[in-house]
Amino acid sequence: VLFTTHDPTHALQVANQTLLLLPDGEWLAGESAAVLTEANLQRAYGLAVRKVHPPGSALPLLAPQFTIRR
Repeated sequence: VLFTTHDPTHALQVANQTLLLLPDGEWLAGESAAVLTEANLQRAYGLAVRKVHPPGSALPLLAPQFTIRR
């Protein structure tokens, strides 16, 4: 089964393998945990992403780090 998502946490939860599209036509592919790293996601999204391990959760959450300006 092939599916697409813009939520890396979703991909980490359900996919064994991930294809991560990067700027300038570059891409990374491999095991989801190895591809969906903070550094790789920062390259993909252009902002910091932190891997958070909530207590009692089997998998981490991948949270973008941004500021809302008012």
